[in-house]
This record gives sequence, structure tokens and C-alpha cells, in this order.
Amino acid sequence: MNRVTSTSVLFLAAAMASAQLYSAPPMTVPGQSRVPVDQAGTEVRVEQKLGAFVPKDVQLTDEQGRTVRLEEYLGSKPLIVSFIFYDCQSVCLDITRKLATTLGGFRRHYVGKDFNVLTVSIDPTETPVHARSAKLRTLDLYSHRGPDAEAGWHFTVGTEAEVRRLADAVGFKYTYDPASGNIVHPTGIIVLSPGGQVSKYYLSNEYAQQILLDSILLAQKGEVGVRDDRPFYLACIDINPMTGQRSLNVMNALRVLGIITIVSLATFIVMSSIKSRKLSRSTEGELL
Repeated sequence: MNRVTSTSVLFLAAAMASAQLYSAPPMTVPGQSRVPVDQAGTEVRVEQKLGAFVPKDVQLTDEQGRTVRLEEYLGSKPLIVSFIFYDCQSVCLDITRKLATTLGGFRRHYVGKDFNVLTVSIDPTETPVHARSAKLRTLDLYSHRGPDAEAGWHFTVGTEAEVRRLADAVGFKYTYDPASGNIVHPTGIIVLSPGGQVSKYYLSNEYAQQILLDSILLAQKGEVGVRDDRPFYLACIDINPMTGQRSLNVMNALRVLGIITIVSLATFIVMSSIKSRKLSRSTEGELL
């Protein structure tokens, strides 16, 4: 077996191994994927509603188990809103960690003093215990932790109807399957003015300090920022613990495309090798 043929076999083996790996994931852990904005479906995406107002009568439950209305978090300061679920150990955790780190880098503007933060669980089965645990973990990462931060960063849960009412108002589209508990959602944060008007979106889990601070200051003035026009957004992908199947079809599509590419390349190499051998034999026959 020549070197080219050996390489071809290795490619085919890699393709087969990839197919086996992706058909039965060995670990049921959530993941993430970059999804083209122009290919996003209607169920999982962010419809940027700059200038829209949130319903202030939305009822949530805070980390202390207290029923609160959204208006309690508005009125005098801008509000940064994020939608996650607390049991997620992938991109949701990444959002809160990176947001805490970015906000902790502000030198003269602090959570609870100059702006507030609202984290909302989109898993209706989560409880104030989940919210309280997430708050403690997150504030441990915030370098200006103190009474203001404790009072200004709110971690909440709520019924599916109330949470969706808020999410729909800001264009945050996600799916929740009560039967399996699977949740698929886009990532990012939303900056609201003190009056509850949508001022800015960030469709990422990366937040540049000065840019985010400028957006907060703009929202403080009651002004609306510009669209986030990046071509991709991150999607948080949950997994069915019984089947191990990812909930976001785009992941399977990307994997299939990857396997097809490998198989196509291997096929091309094999055919080229066969053609090369035939040509070599034909040339040798002519010389003889």
C-alpha cells in the first residue's frame, strides 16, 4: 500500500470515527454554536426591538423568594438584562462570569450605584434557591462586591408565561420543552433605560468595557443606541439527558457537513491515487 492510499484510509477512518462520535455523544453536557443571523429560525433568535418599552407589571420571584414587579428594578438607573438558566454550565455560566468581570473593570461606575443588573431564568422549574446560588457565585467574581452590588444585581425566576412576556417584549426568542426539559436560546445582554426602554443589544458573551459603559451612559440619558449587526450570534444548546441528542439542529447540520467534507476529500484522494497508478502503468507499457 503506497503512501497516498494509506493517507486515504486514514481519512476514511477519521470520517467513520466522527460519524460514530456524533451519533452517540459520550457526554451529555450543554454546548454552544455560532449561528448565522440571516439563517436564524423564528423560534431561536434575537429580534432587536430598539426603542420598545418592557411591560413593567411582569412578575418575577427574586433570590429571596419575594415576588417582585419589573418596575421595582427601573425608575432611576439603567438596567442590564440577561436571560439564562442557572443549571447550564456552558455559555450561560460564561455570560454571567464575563459580565461580572467586565463590570468589575469599571473604575467609577458600579452595580447598584450607577446601574442595576437583572438576570432572569428561562427555566420555569428553577427556584429561588438556584437564583441565590447563582448570585453568590457571580458576586464573588465582581471586584466591587458590597452592599450596593448585593442590592443592585438581581437573580430571578418566574413562571413560563411571565418570563416569556418579558422575553417577547425585548425580542428574545427561545424554546423550552417541558417534556424533556430541553432549552435552546440565543445569548447576549440587553441594556434598558431607567424608563424601561430598550436601548442596546449585545449578541455575544464578550463585552468590551468602554463600549458597554458608553451604552449604559447612553441609556441613562434615555437615548437609543445602534443595532448589533454582527453576522453571527451564539446559541446555547441544551441536551436531552435520556437520548444525548442536542436540541439545536444546526449542530447536527454542521457535523454532517464536516463528515461529508472529510469523506469527499478521502474519495478524491483515493480516485486520484487510482488514476495516478493507471497512468503510471500506461506510461510504463508505452516505454516497453
